[in-house]
Amino acid sequence: FNNGDGAVKVIDHDEHPEIFGKVLVAAVDLPVGHKLIYWGDLLKANQIRRKARDHMIEFIPNEYNGVARGTIDPTSHPNSLLQFAMMPGPTEVVNLTPTTKHFGRVGKNRTKLGARVYRVCRPIPAGTQLCHDYGRAWLEARGIDRLDCGTEALPMPKRRKPMASRNF
Repeated sequence: FNNGDGAVKVIDHDEHPEIFGKVLVAAVDLPVGHKLIYWGDLLKANQIRRKARDHMIEFIPNEYNGVARGTIDPTSHPNSLLQFAMMPGPTEVVNLTPTTKHFGRVGKNRTKLGARVYRVCRPIPAGTQLCHDYGRAWLEARGIDRLDCGTEALPMPKRRKPMASRNF
């Protein structure tokens, strides 16, 4: 977890760091199927830290019932790089997708860390930002407008046809 494979790096957004902060960029060309791990502290619902809410994802150890049994909080682990992947804007499209594979245990033998595997779903050229869908509810809960994050120097994959105008 601490070193990774060097395939991605975290840098400041080149045009709007005040809006987007740090972003995750491919350091090398990433093929479809390449796997990355979203990992962090495995927390119970009553342990969630307010400052970390924007970076947490659900921990669902049983892919067959889909029940969340905790939350993965990467914020105290700067080497947990997927926390810096952006959500694509209205003219952009995802290049990462979550899988149903999780690591960690819940119950009396609960592990300190939990993880979820993400998969590259379209080729990502070196220098391109990595992005996945946070979900419409995530934006609505925070009152955030969906914005394009890609720039000429740090592109995001583009949609073939722009989304219909929806304010969410």
